[in-house]
Amino acid sequence: MKSHKRRMAIATVLGAAALVGGLGLTISSAWLITMAAQHPPILVLSVSIVMVRFFGISRSGARYAERIVSHESVFRSLTAIRVQLFERLADRTSLIVRDLNSGNYVKAIVDDVERAQEYQLRVTLPRYAAIISLTFGLLLAFWIYPDLLVILLPVTLALLLAIPSIVNKKCSSQSSIIEEIENRYAREISDANYGITEAQIYGYKDRLLNKIHGIEREIASAEKALLGTIRALQLLTLLLIGVSIVGTSLLMYNARIDTDLPAVKISMAIFLPLVAFEGITNWYPNLFISGKL
Repeated sequence: MKSHKRRMAIATVLGAAALVGGLGLTISSAWLITMAAQHPPILVLSVSIVMVRFFGISRSGARYAERIVSHESVFRSLTAIRVQLFERLADRTSLIVRDLNSGNYVKAIVDDVERAQEYQLRVTLPRYAAIISLTFGLLLAFWIYPDLLVILLPVTLALLLAIPSIVNKKCSSQSSIIEEIENRYAREISDANYGITEAQIYGYKDRLLNKIHGIEREIASAEKALLGTIRALQLLTLLLIGVSIVGTSLLMYNARIDTDLPAVKISMAIFLPLVAFEGITNWYPNLFISGKL
């Protein structure tokens, strides 16, 4: 367990490094493009050229290493949990196993165990990587132009705290309802497999199938309700990111007029919100369905 946590911590750092690499690549590219337009000596551009190459290579390398470390750790933990689960089941007497519903066993072994591990891989790891990368982005914004924090800090807090809190209250409860219906669906399918021959012989097969189809319609209805919530939250997320981009552009426009800010700082500041929230876009799609995980 300790080795699993250690490997996941390393994977989190590597994931954050990949996001920071993307941030550095974009910002250094903005500096390079803007400065090159002024036709300076080549030595002035040499540092930024090296930085662009460094961040481009380090981003890909860190992402590749993060995938290897995280997936290996999760698969090892998944195997260990399933072995323990089978050992627990093997210790039970046939009477206990017969009394408990076999549909629950099948779903636990095949579905629930995998979901429990995917939560670490798809939700926990991207969350901490996003926190680290966004913190680095705020520090970079303060270094470029401190007034940028007036726009970026509230948006960052909303994306890291407010929206996940809404997801935890609304999406998680809706996902729990779907999970309960799916559990009931698994039990009905398991029971129908044992009794379908008798149902066909004695003429109540249609009634049995209608009951199963009714549960399928319940799942579809609950999934549509969850999808509606997800769409609303995605729209809110896009609006917040859009506000940060437009607000940054207006702020830098006014700063250029009032303080004659260098063009390189303006381009770096405008490019910053375009890439700073990459960690959010990696984390949110799985966060919305994390109630099931």
